Amino acid sequence: MKILRAGAIALLTAFLLYMFFRNINFSQVWGIIRRVHPGYLLLFCAGLLFQQVLRGYRWAILLRPRKATIRVVTLVNFTMIGFLINTLLPGRIGEPARGILVARREGIKSAHGLASVVLERLIDASVVVCLFLISLLYLKHTSSPFIASLRQVAWVALPLFMGAFILFYFMNRESGFAWTSRQITRLMRILPAHRREQAAGTVLHFIQGLRLQLGTLDFIKLTLSSFAVWLCTIPVYWAMLRPMGIQASFIEAMNYYSILAAAASIPTPGMAGSLDAASRGALVSILGANPNSAVAYTLVMHVLLILVLVIAGFIALTVEGVNLKGIRRIQEKT
Repeated sequence: MKILRAGAIALLTAFLLYMFFRNINFSQVWGIIRRVHPGYLLLFCAGLLFQQVLRGYRWAILLRPRKATIRVVTLVNFTMIGFLINTLLPGRIGEPARGILVARREGIKSAHGLASVVLERLIDASVVVCLFLISLLYLKHTSSPFIASLRQVAWVALPLFMGAFILFYFMNRESGFAWTSRQITRLMRILPAHRREQAAGTVLHFIQGLRLQLGTLDFIKLTLSSFAVWLCTIPVYWAMLRPMGIQASFIEAMNYYSILAAAASIPTPGMAGSLDAASRGALVSILGANPNSAVAYTLVMHVLLILVLVIAGFIALTVEGVNLKGIRRIQEKT
């Protein structure tokens, strides 16, 4: 099964890379890259690292009910370790791995560490869809059938993601969890009598693991910090468009980055192919960029993304004393 999955990921990666590099003048791409001032590259790198700091702060909010003394710098390190694992191993194993590793380090239940990562991803998805929807309303090419289709998808996806987020908040309240437990028990009556208790217990155990016991103020902080994670990063990507010969407004850059964030969830190694093909497609189709400029921008962006965060990840591994063999064991169990 693992061999089939690895083969499917390899084929998908190869196909996406082909779509990214097809019909490109490589000498023109290299010429565009050479003209970029190093200051833009340094700004981009600084923005990537600042985003990880914001992610660490947000993660601390999620885990604070389990351990109030958890250090933000520790969570920043494990956030970067998670990115490193995603880059080195297929299947985006870095997400559950960092939750388990932090739980072990801080002496909390693994279910709570995993639940914090699940909720973090859910919030990110909601924020990205929200930003995507907002950006669609102000795009210049609103008459495009492609844009119209994307707008319809966003209108459907946003209520779903927000509804799931509200459900998580509701289950974190004592009254909400009690109500949910009663409904699940009633729902299990459709099963044979000898299976009801076991099935209800399994579902309730899973929900209990997702309960982070956050107060209303913590949810507000969580929401604001989540928007900050994305809104403080978009300007960095936007700033590097102009030296690549790509003209775009901030709203258009927001739309582009939302698509980029969605593509990053495709489990190819180091986001190879998935991030690249999505970036080229969005820059050309939505921003009207020249394909050579789109490829030049994407190559620089992707190389810096991998280089900076992988180096930071290895430094974090050393600082936290994490053993790569332990990570491999987590992968085998996932």
